[in-house]
Amino acid sequence: MRDDIRRVAIEDVVAGARLAEPVCDVNGNVLLPAGAELSDSTRASLVRRGLTELTIVFERVPSEAERVADLARVEARLTYLFRSAGDNAAGQHLLRLMRRYRGVDHG
Repeated sequence: MRDDIRRVAIEDVVAGARLAEPVCDVNGNVLLPAGAELSDSTRASLVRRGLTELTIVFERVPSEAERVADLARVEARLTYLFRSAGDNAAGQHLLRLMRRYRGVDHG
C-alpha cells in the first residue's frame, strides 16, 4: 500500500498536511524537511516567501480486505518464526507479546 503524493496549490493546503519532499528557498537552503507537518502559520510563512505549490502526502486508508490480508500475512510470518517454540513457555509468551504488538492478538 502506497501513499498518494500530489502537487497542491498552497492555498489548498490545510494544517496538518505532510510534505512529501523538502521545501527549499531560492538558494537551495532547506526551509522544511520532507515529512514535516504544516501548520497554518508555517503555510502563511511559505506564502510570504512566494511559494505557490507544495508536494503533499495523502495517506491512503487501507480497505477492510487489505487490512484483513495484512493481518493474515503478519500472523503467518509470526507462526513461521515461532514454529520451534512448541511447549516452551518463554517462546509461547514471546509469541503472545509479538501478536499483541503486531495487532493480531487472539485474546
